[in-house]
Amino acid sequence: MKTVRQTSVFLSPVLLTLLLALLAWPSVLLAGNPNSGLDGQVLLHDSRVINIFTGQVGITAPFQASLRVYSLNSNRLVTSFTTTAGGRFQVHLPPGSYRLVPDTMWQGRALLPGEIVLGPYAAALPINLRVWPHRFSPLTITYEQMMGF
Repeated sequence: MKTVRQTSVFLSPVLLTLLLALLAWPSVLLAGNPNSGLDGQVLLHDSRVINIFTGQVGITAPFQASLRVYSLNSNRLVTSFTTTAGGRFQVHLPPGSYRLVPDTMWQGRALLPGEIVLGPYAAALPINLRVWPHRFSPLTITYEQMMGF
């Protein structure tokens, strides 16, 4: 009988530890996926288009693009992402200060550093921004269609 009691006493702390670990698991998942970040849209403005009926110069439409997010404190790359075909994105980020760097796009792909291309390409300026706790900040990024070489 003593052996059975020792075994059951030994199993109780193990079961208790396992139960506590399972209860803590959702908070571990939430820590890796903060309830804050950016929610936005990327657009492409092409000023080479002129509406002959209204005289309006340029057209703006949703645009798929690749972007990188850097920490302003450390200048380290935090994440990179590609928008949907409709230009939409949602990026989970912890609260803090960031620099969003849109990649220069050419024929549906990001240009490599120092790469030279022929024909039109799309570019947008980097943006410094702040992410607040428990909030997805709205953001619209507008690329400009450039003529190229």
